[in-house]
Amino acid sequence: MKKTNAIILILFFADFCFADPNVPAGFVAEKICDRLDGIVPRLEAIPDPNYGYGTGIVSARVADGFLEIYRVSDETLELVASKTDLPDPDGFVIDVKFDKTGLFDNKLYLTFCAGRYESYLYQILPDGQIIQKTTAGNLSERVWLTFDFTDGEGGYTPGCYLEDIHQVGGTNFFYMDTDFSLEKLYDDLLPEDRTDMDIWAVEFDRTGLYGYYFTIADSDDNHDDLTAIYQILPAPSDPQIMQWSTLSEPVDTSVRYYGDMSFSTGGSFDQTLYITDRVTNTVMTVDPNGSHEVFADNFIDVNSITIDAGGDFMYVSDQNGIWKIMSDAPED
Repeated sequence: MKKTNAIILILFFADFCFADPNVPAGFVAEKICDRLDGIVPRLEAIPDPNYGYGTGIVSARVADGFLEIYRVSDETLELVASKTDLPDPDGFVIDVKFDKTGLFDNKLYLTFCAGRYESYLYQILPDGQIIQKTTAGNLSERVWLTFDFTDGEGGYTPGCYLEDIHQVGGTNFFYMDTDFSLEKLYDDLLPEDRTDMDIWAVEFDRTGLYGYYFTIADSDDNHDDLTAIYQILPAPSDPQIMQWSTLSEPVDTSVRYYGDMSFSTGGSFDQTLYITDRVTNTVMTVDPNGSHEVFADNFIDVNSITIDAGGDFMYVSDQNGIWKIMSDAPED
């Protein structure tokens, strides 16, 4: 009898682990790629085939000492770039993003963490070349950089803004110009009434509904155990002076713990911020007032999310693979 119960439990667990996500009426979800050798990858939608990277999404990881960049399109997984001479074979990818402004030539960039204290910014060209552009951090000042680009909407200086995702006591905040010169704007940057932050995702709003502001998903699990969404705004008097705005008030990390976020600029997913939550294994919408609502659930260890430029396709990674969510309405 005990053996029978064990078999039933194993079957139930296996079915649970490989269940499809639940999506709203009018949408469908299909798995387009299995896990990459057990890695739950960071994802970035290819904004425009004219950039030279094809169509679909890109994903980056480090495995067996190799940095690998993949393209996933129409259920086809293709290695498009790799690097063997890493500064640390045990390092990891922090963030991956396309420059959509044209200021950095509409190329693909990623940040890589070496030695758990130093960040490298790499440019990945369409022909597979990987070029180091800048570094930050050292043994006395650990820096893990996540980033996004702006053309100046919202009052920012056009360029790239980078934030340290994991700095005890606060985060370092940088600006990078088109010559890839880094300027540290702040040390240990923190909102009022916070003692620590752990930044899991940053992205500029491109809808205008959220002010075009630099938006931060924060879930701190090593000090004050709070989760919140903030925005860093340029002061009207000086775009290099930053001020905080709270989009979503802090809650305990047992309630929400963010993984990644992506703004949809329209299309099937409307002009909305989407965010992954690791506590409930869901994708949620966050409106400009900070209210959260579940959009899709039943993921397993949900992680990254990206939405294509037209708002037609959402891509989500979890332990089962990469999911493509889209409208089930027939195309015109």
